Amino acid sequence: MATKTRAPLPVSPGPWSLQGEAWIFIIRDQPFSETPVPLPEGNYAPLEKGSAGDLSHRFHGGTGLFLVIRYSATPVGRYDEIMIVPGLFSYKVKGRKDKLYRWAITRLYVSRDESTCNGRPNWGIPKHTADFTFTDVADGSQQLTVQHPVPGATPFFRCRLQHSRLTPFSFPVSTTWLETRLAKTLLVRHYEIELIQPPCPAAEGDDDPRIAPEGQRAEALKEGTGYRRVLHPASGWGKACKLLPAPPAAGEPGYGQDWSEFGDGKSFPKFKGSYLERLNVHLLTFDMLVPLAELVDVEDE
Repeated sequence: MATKTRAPLPVSPGPWSLQGEAWIFIIRDQPFSETPVPLPEGNYAPLEKGSAGDLSHRFHGGTGLFLVIRYSATPVGRYDEIMIVPGLFSYKVKGRKDKLYRWAITRLYVSRDESTCNGRPNWGIPKHTADFTFTDVADGSQQLTVQHPVPGATPFFRCRLQHSRLTPFSFPVSTTWLETRLAKTLLVRHYEIELIQPPCPAAEGDDDPRIAPEGQRAEALKEGTGYRRVLHPASGWGKACKLLPAPPAAGEPGYGQDWSEFGDGKSFPKFKGSYLERLNVHLLTFDMLVPLAELVDVEDE
């Protein structure tokens, strides 16, 4: 676990210009419901669970996203990332009569503390730091394992990333397709291509019991205040792709556990896999600008 003798982490306010590659998978384990439904376990880390940043009581199911991103250029250097957007959450914005349903990132890991400590206050994104391992597989796919940054930790997330035969050649892709009427018909009504992120709590110190078992560095787990609207469309060249299970072999950590779903249900929520597989895409290269977050005045519920 990190100690207080380490160099202070740099401050890098937005906007951020980013480049890299991304695997984007559409998920939908629960249909949309006008009334709130239970949010699966593992969607919030112990630091966020039960705080003002916990939106469990506003979860309505519906279409969500799972992403694996490998950033090659950012203001804080190269890093890897996984995130889940489990579905839609309800909001009542002051001054509006209608209720909004928007996406929110509930669990996100990155491979650098520099990203964690800036993503939380800049955009209210509940980042935590983890160790990532990418391994090339004989069939051309890549295996990914993610674990907490403590010695001997068992991976809490495993998967294989593979191209689909649907697209032997790459094609231009922009995530703004999610704004089209066709996309909304195929996915679910109500949503817009934006995130509304609740405030992130800060850790109290390296011995904070909410973070110490996971090997987190308290300095990285900064506070993010207020509800923030976050937009970050990306464009680049891509191919259709698949998300496949990657159970450990005999002798590997986690062998004998049930890995038929993705995530361990504790450090990362379990989900069954991709939905509408033909819409999943591997952005071989992308450019993305994440602007300053816009504060949103949300009524308490």
